[in-house]
Amino acid sequence: MKKVFIFLQFAAIVSVASAQKKQSVNLFVSGYASNMIYDEFSGFTFTGLGAGIQLHLNAAHKLKPQIDVAGNLFPINKIAFILPDGSISGPKQSVATIFAGFVYEPLNRLETGLSTGPAFHDDGTDIGIKPHLAYYLGKKKIIKAHASFTHIFVHNQFSNYNTGIINAGLAVKLF
Repeated sequence: MKKVFIFLQFAAIVSVASAQKKQSVNLFVSGYASNMIYDEFSGFTFTGLGAGIQLHLNAAHKLKPQIDVAGNLFPINKIAFILPDGSISGPKQSVATIFAGFVYEPLNRLETGLSTGPAFHDDGTDIGIKPHLAYYLGKKKIIKAHASFTHIFVHNQFSNYNTGIINAGLAVKLF
């Protein structure tokens, strides 16, 4: 039910923003390589692929709100760990995030941002935070190279291991 509610909020924001004049929204589609650098079972997870959508609301100033929706898939060793309460856990094969935050452009072709929100993974839903850095590869700001770090605060009664994912790739502006 939470996923449906979050999706409906995202759809409402996009529809209201796209109804404005002069393209008040920039939409970027990205692809990237992902590496889970720390996790409870990170030794059983390999470098994977990810894709995402970034929606920036245009503003007259350098600080702009954004919505970042991303998904990561990791190849894993198929190993099941039985926890003391009888539940079964293992390495994370997929992580999806829906983050909201801000983007700041300190220079003409450089942007940095910070966003936070829910992260959905194989063991449930937790809160995450994602700083990112991007550089536009042309004056028209259509393609950008970006790198980000996603930290997920995992709440597990048997361990205190959080999850960290590094992403690097390219994003293309659709409109």
